[in-house]
Amino acid sequence: MWRRQVGLHAARLHTCAPRTNGNLFQTLLHGEGGAEALSHKPGTDNYVYELQRVAVKPEHVAPYTQAMESMAHQVAVKYGSAAEHMGSWEVVVGDMGHFYHVWRYAGYEGFDKVSREFRSDPLLIEHHEHIAPMLQHRRNWLTQAFTFWQNTDWDLGDGVYELRTYQLQPGHLLEWERIWRQGLEARRPFTEPLGAWFSRLGELHQVFHLWKFDSMEDRARIRAAAWQVEAWSNTVNQTTRLVQHQRAEILRLCSSR
Repeated sequence: MWRRQVGLHAARLHTCAPRTNGNLFQTLLHGEGGAEALSHKPGTDNYVYELQRVAVKPEHVAPYTQAMESMAHQVAVKYGSAAEHMGSWEVVVGDMGHFYHVWRYAGYEGFDKVSREFRSDPLLIEHHEHIAPMLQHRRNWLTQAFTFWQNTDWDLGDGVYELRTYQLQPGHLLEWERIWRQGLEARRPFTEPLGAWFSRLGELHQVFHLWKFDSMEDRARIRAAAWQVEAWSNTVNQTTRLVQHQRAEILRLCSSR
């Protein structure tokens, strides 16, 4: 669906090869230890996730939402698991008028295959032409799920969603992963993230965490309780120094698979 409008215009950078001795680029990107430490193990989640951020003109929010829901359904019918629409959300606290869409592909091979088909799909071409006047700007990332959190069975529905985006200092991704692995175990009794990804293409050194709560009051209660756990507060303190800046947005679910 949004491949025509966003994904096909993404900057195509090659994926990172395993780090070798003296490979300065890999060290800067992932830190000491190499990208292979974050690669999925055989038999686990080898999906590629695309996160799309779309800014819609205020007067077109309602028709864009309707067009998006209709197209997501048609893509699901036509492409099935080849291009899975995991969910779409509208920002209600943060940059209002922005939408996030999450798609899942069977690795880069699946992404390549779907991209080729999308380019010539009359339905998607028509959709792109229909919504293009509604948009202000758009951005996307190709990401992978962290090895410590590969949740493929999302429980979506009514509630409050929070997307946390972290811009890490280059070279600290592995350190971030190690600290957060421990921290999330401490927070597990209270709540668990729906997804945790790191960027592979698009703007690099970015981490995304998607959370779900019953309400804003539920979110406040859970966060207050988690702060009483020393392991969680230590996690926040240790990761703060690794972050250049971060964003927290509250989202409303529009549609899901």
